[in-house]
Order: sequence, then C-alpha cells, then structure tokens
Amino acid sequence: MTTPVAKGRDAQAWPKLDREGFARDGVTCVRGIVTPDEIEILRAEVDAVIGGASDDYVTLKEHTKRNVGEKAEGRFVHAFNMWQKRARLGQFAQHSRLPELAAKLTEADKINLFFDQCFVKEPGTVDPTPWHADQPYWPIVGRQVVTIWVALDRVTRESGAVEFVAGSSNWGRWFQPRSFSGANELARNENFEEMPDIEGNRDKYNIVSWDLEPGDVLVFQGMTLHGAPGNLSSNRRRRGYALRYTGSDVAYDPRPGCTPTLLREDLAKGQPIDSACYPVVWDRRG
Repeated sequence: MTTPVAKGRDAQAWPKLDREGFARDGVTCVRGIVTPDEIEILRAEVDAVIGGASDDYVTLKEHTKRNVGEKAEGRFVHAFNMWQKRARLGQFAQHSRLPELAAKLTEADKINLFFDQCFVKEPGTVDPTPWHADQPYWPIVGRQVVTIWVALDRVTRESGAVEFVAGSSNWGRWFQPRSFSGANELARNENFEEMPDIEGNRDKYNIVSWDLEPGDVLVFQGMTLHGAPGNLSSNRRRRGYALRYTGSDVAYDPRPGCTPTLLREDLAKGQPIDSACYPVVWDRRG
C-alpha cells in the first residue's frame, strides 16, 4: 500500500523555531508542538508495547539489571521500530506535524521516516543512558538526520532529562558504537574513535538540557553527543517517544558497527533510502 505523503505547507500557529541555535548546537527544544490528545495516544501505545512480551517486539530490551546488577530497582527499557506494527504510531509518525518540523529545521526538500523508538525509565531507576552519538549506529550518511524526542511525562534532571554536548554535531568526529547493556557489542569500525569520557570531565564540555512538559520535543542532529542520568524520582515515570527522520542529502551506507536490524538488502550503498521500510513522509517538491 502506498503511504500518503504530506505536502509541504506552512501550518497555522507554528511555534518560533531556533534554526540558528539548532545549526550551532545540534539540538533545540520546541514547546507544546504535540497535542494533549496525541500525547494520550502515544502514552497508551508505549505502555502497551513495554507491558507485553510479544514476539512482535523482538528488540524490546531491558537494561537495568545488566548494568547495575540483579538487586537493581526500577526499570530502563526501550523498544524499536514499532510504527510498522501499531497503526496509531504509524499514523502519528507519518502524518503529525513532526515530519514538517524536521524539514523546517534541516531545510530538507523531503523527509523520510527512518524508524521509531521508545525509552522508558521507571521511578527509582539508577541506570543511566551512556553518552553516545546516534548516527554511527545507523547505515546512513548525510547531515539532514534528526531525532525528535517527544516527552510523554514531565521531565527534570531528577527524572532523567536528556543532556547534550552543544556543538558536538559540528566536530566531524565519529565514535565507535557501543551496546548500552554491554551485551551483543557491535562490530568494530577502524575509522571510528573511542567515546571520550564526557561524564568524568563534564566541566570541559558545554552540556545543555531542558526540563520538559508533555508535548514538548527535543530535536537533535544525528552526530550530537547525548546521554541521560537515571530516574531518581520516587513517583514520576520518564517516557520518551523518539522519531528518527532523514532528509534529501541522506544516502544508504552499510558499514561495520551499524545496527544489524537497520540493514536492507533492497538498498545499495550511495542510494537514497526511499523504500517501504523508510518511506517519504513529507515532500516540498510537489
């Protein structure tokens, strides 16, 4: 079935976007762009995914006990590529305002949906999200690569707000992908560097973060270094729904270190990624 493509147009009541800050820092916050009704849908869908043990979500992963031991409290779990199997997530990922937001910030002529993920840290979870950049994990090259991270709960530093090294997207440095859990490490890429110790040298970096309300989003470029502390709140969940979008300068680039589930036999190195798995969801070209 052909996926409808939302045509490029200026929607009413767009919030002011900090394009200059996004280009400089590799990250920006956009307030209230996801509606309360959409947030309720996303919460229900995420809770349904992480609450089940269905074979449909073979990439559902729980990290806490691997990282901090069997006595760890709380729960840090994520699930991957849900939009293809859950219709309401597919509708949101393709037809909400977010593809156009990605286009506005990257100035791309078209936007592909690459994949989606959810990240849930339950109250009392000490397990952090390690510092990393996303794009080295992915079989693509190009600058028009963004994540839009939707806050489904109120997020503060105490509950695990995502932090970013401002400007790191412009370093031109590729860091070796590592498994969050320490299991199933990805293949070594000889062209990549080891990740520097950001956490142990925080004063040497310009680290930025935002407190968020449900419906706020973080938009960050694929090479921006980021991580998050645990959720030390005793009563507040930290659920985030992340959509990965790519623009018109992006090409397929399979290489050592990539996440195997993102590799596609129907795409050749150097090709645009337009396909049933990575559909065009916004297009200004008519």
